[in-house]
Parts: sequence; C-alpha cells; structure tokens
Amino acid sequence: MGIEADPEADPEAATPARLQALVEARQLQLILSQLRRVAVTHLLVDVVVAWLAWRAGLGWLAGLWLLVIAAMVLVRDRYVRRQQAQTLPDVPAALAHLRAWLVLIGLAQVAVMALVFSRPPGDAHYLLTMVMLGTSAGAVMVVAGHTRGFMPWAGVFFGGLALCWLSHLDLEGLLVALLILSLLSTLVAAVRDQGRTLANLVSLSEALRLERDKQSRLSAELAQARDRAERASQAKTRFFASASHDLRQPLTALSFNAATLRLLAQRLADDDLSQVSDGIRRALAESQGLLDSVLEVSKLDAGTIEVQPQPVELVALLAELAQPLVAAAAARGLTLRVQDAAAAALWASTDPVLLRRILHNLVDNAIKFTRSGGVSLAVQPDAGRWLRISVSDTGPGIAAESQDKVFEEFFQLGNAERNRSRGLGLGLAIVRRLAALLGAEVGLDSVPGHGATFWLRLPHGQSDAAGQPAEPAASAGAHPALGSASQQTHKVLVIDDEPAIRQALGGYLRSLGWEVVSAGDADEAMAAWRGGFAPQALLIDFRLREGASGLDALAALRAAGCTAPAWLITGDTEPGRISQARAAGLPVVYKPVQGEALVALLRTVLEPPEPT
Repeated sequence: MGIEADPEADPEAATPARLQALVEARQLQLILSQLRRVAVTHLLVDVVVAWLAWRAGLGWLAGLWLLVIAAMVLVRDRYVRRQQAQTLPDVPAALAHLRAWLVLIGLAQVAVMALVFSRPPGDAHYLLTMVMLGTSAGAVMVVAGHTRGFMPWAGVFFGGLALCWLSHLDLEGLLVALLILSLLSTLVAAVRDQGRTLANLVSLSEALRLERDKQSRLSAELAQARDRAERASQAKTRFFASASHDLRQPLTALSFNAATLRLLAQRLADDDLSQVSDGIRRALAESQGLLDSVLEVSKLDAGTIEVQPQPVELVALLAELAQPLVAAAAARGLTLRVQDAAAAALWASTDPVLLRRILHNLVDNAIKFTRSGGVSLAVQPDAGRWLRISVSDTGPGIAAESQDKVFEEFFQLGNAERNRSRGLGLGLAIVRRLAALLGAEVGLDSVPGHGATFWLRLPHGQSDAAGQPAEPAASAGAHPALGSASQQTHKVLVIDDEPAIRQALGGYLRSLGWEVVSAGDADEAMAAWRGGFAPQALLIDFRLREGASGLDALAALRAAGCTAPAWLITGDTEPGRISQARAAGLPVVYKPVQGEALVALLRTVLEPPEPT
C-alpha cells in the first residue's frame, strides 16, 4: 500500500499543518501495517487470557469473552485491509476509527480483568497482569508514535488494571497499581518520543523533497532557457544568413557591372568613367567587408574552419603583418610600432593563417578607435610555457563594465550612429572564437583615458627542422594580378537562377572576349551541353530555383561527360549550407565577388604558367 500526499497540494507549502498531515499519513500507513502483522499474535494472546480467566473460575464467561474479542479483532482486520487497498484514504477519519477500535478492545480487556479480580486473590491475578502488561508493550509498537491514538486506550487499559489491584485494599495492591502507573508513564513518553522522531524524519524528508523539486524546476527552467537561447541563436543565424544571401545577390550583379564599367573606362581612357567605377568599387568593398564579417561568424558556427598548426616565429610574423597596415595608420595620423625584428626568435605551434586574422582584426580595430598617438605590436614570454602577443593603443580606453561586452556580437562602443566604416561589431567576437579554435586565451587590459591593450596567450612551440619560420600563407581573398597581357579566350558555362547576375557576369566575361552561355537551372545547363557547347569552366550558384542545388546540376553535367573544372559560387552564410558546400570538395567563392578577382581565379587554372 502507498499513502501519498494530495497531488493537488502546493509542493512549496511546507507549513506546520501540511507537515502534520504528512506525519499522520505516515502514522496511518505504519499502524495499518503493524495491525496486520500482530493480528494472529493478538488472537493467541486472547486465547491465553481466556484460559487464565477460566482457571480463575469464570467458566463459560471466559469462552464467551474469547468469542467477542476474536470477533472484534477479525472485524478490525477487515477494516484495516480495506484501508490499505485505498490509494488516498481519509487519514483523519481512518485514525479516528482505529482509535475507537483500540478503546473498544481496551474495554473488553478491562472487562475480563474486572471479572477475574472479582474472584478471590490468586496466582491467576499475577499471571493475567503479566500477560496484559506484555500486550501493552506491543501496543506501543502498533500506534507508531500516534499519541492521540495511544492515550484513550492506555487510559482505559492501565486505569482499569490499576483499579483492579487497588480493589484489594491492601499494600500489595497499592504497590502493583503504582508500578502499573509508572509503566504507563514510561510507555507514554516512549510513544511521544517515537512520534517526535517520526515527525522529524517526515519534516526532513519533506525538506529534501522540496529541495529536489526546486532543483528539478531550476533544471527545467535552465533547460528551457537554454533551448530558447539556442532557438534564438538559430533564428538569428538563419535571419542573417537569409539577409546576407539576399543582399549578396544584387551586390554580386553590381560588382560584375562595375568590373565591366572599369574595363570600358580603361579602353576609352575616360577619367570621369574611371572615377565613377572607382567610387562603385569602394562602396562595394565596404559592403563586402560588412557581409564578410557575417560570413566569418557563419563559418565558425558551421565548424568549417580547420586549424592547421605548424611552427610559427612570432617576431617575424608581427613584422610581416604590420607592413600593409602602416599606411592605414599613417592615413589617420598614427604610428604603428612593431617589436624589433632582430629580437630573439619566439616560436609557437599554431595556425599562422588564423593567427594573422586574429591579429589583423585587433590591429585594425585599434587603428579605427585611436585618434592620436599610435598602436604597438609586441610579443614576449609569459608565465613559463606561454607567449603573450599584445596590441596596445593610445585610444580612449574601455570602461571596466564594457570590457567583457566588447567581445560580444554586434556590440560597439562610441558608434551610436552605426557608422559603416566601423564595421558591424563582429571583429572582436570573431577574435574570441578564432582564439578558442587555436586553444589560445584572449583578454583586455584597459583604463579609460589611457588606451587599451588586447592580448593573446599562446603556448610555446619549437622551430621547424630548417630553423626557419613557415612560409606566410596567402591572405584571405588574395589573387594573382589580373593584368592585361593575357588575351586568351575561354568558354564558360554560368549556372545561376538570378537573371541580373547571369546578365552582369556574362557581359563582363564577354567584354574580355570570352564565350559565355548562361543557364538558370540544371535543365538549361544540360540543354546547352547537348547543344554542343563544351565549357572549359563551370561557375555554379549553390542555391537554385525551387530548392534545387547547383550540386545537382553539376552531377548531371558530370554524368553526361563534362569534365570542366567547376567553382561553387554562393551567397549562403547559413552554417548548414556552408558545411554542405565545403563537403562537396569544390572551390567555394562567396558573393559578392569582384569580377577581376573571379577572372584571376579562373586564369590560375585555365592558364597555368608554362614550365621554364
């Protein structure tokens, strides 16, 4: 049987009344169990009492008493079984009924004792007293600390037995009566202590249950908050990916048209047209920088950036990194100081490409926010096996309450007007994520009005076998110079569902003298192939109409026998799509791409240098 608290009760309401109800529920459970357990023993004791009463001279009255008491015990046992079968019994009513049964049985026991003591004193009086007192000890176990249930029975039972002995009106009867009352006092104290212990255990159990419930609710709330945060993060990622894709499409068309415009300006030697072309290119470069920040975050979310550690000599890397940034600092009236390249070599085992991106972001950020003075780059040993690279500036500094926030996405200081030249507030967020990929620590020390120092801690490494630093990797987005010497013509198949992009890219490539066929989907591309157009290069948009993928179009062309090298061009920055594009094993070019850069990329494959 299981007696539970009311499931509708407030789990937080650990009031005295609730605790008392829980204690009584537990007492009822124990009392019912003990009554079932002692039922047979009770009947055996009643048989012994009846035998003693018969020996004392009661005759047939002893047998009649045994029948009455046995019937009472059996009826009570049936009641006990019914109560145990109930899932949620009425605890107060059940306890009241059991108290009544105890009193009735106590009266029956007192009645037989009174009949025995009405006979002349004898051994039966002592034997019956011993048996009855033994029964009283068993009653203590049955009531399970329920004092309100024990006291009515004890008053009837012990009071009746004491009066029986006092009825002898002698010293012996008085002494036995006093011993009986002393035993009563001891048993009452034992029942009371038993009840208090049970109450303490129930109270402790309830406190533990409430604590578990509280912890469970907190865990559930934390899980819900985590799920909400993850959904919000995913929604944000999808939103920016979708917005980035939609923005990249027209910018891509505009970029190809700008490349065509620049080419025409060069051919016509038109300075005004060149200025317009340069203005468009600068605006496109700024827009592309903003979109590429979103792309960088998406790549990190997608887990497509792989770390390729190798020995890197940090002093030389800082000097190489600073060269193209000196002019940018000078244009703002700043100096860019770098640790002396002749200093002792300091080696780290890290990915030089990712490290350059981190440091470039930090230096570029320092230049943007420093109005006077300069920026300095240095590296030094730090705490044993660590190396510390620091980028310090003489800018306005960063308040303590904002120093953690600057590494959050889209957080910017002093850019309430959202000046696009200051980016989107993703640079330092990207720095923190890239540093985590490298297993490096990134941090900030700053006092408002005294500049800021961003630092990066890397573990020591060893030089390579030749004792020379690894060759600098080409910077992201770099490409061979386009030049104007090459006059080779090539056949290109462009697959893109955006008519404006097909028209702009086709127009630009044709202005170079290339032969171009455009297709909006896989069917049109296959129609061109079957019509006899044999491309030397395939430029394929990743996302086509109606959910189709450029990879499907490529698979169809490959199955038909087309072996031309392919480039996947996409404006998608959603992490899942980035992973899918990378998994295809094709070169991936992200929109918007400059026309000259795209042509240079194609020529590296279509026009390999002749062997010397």
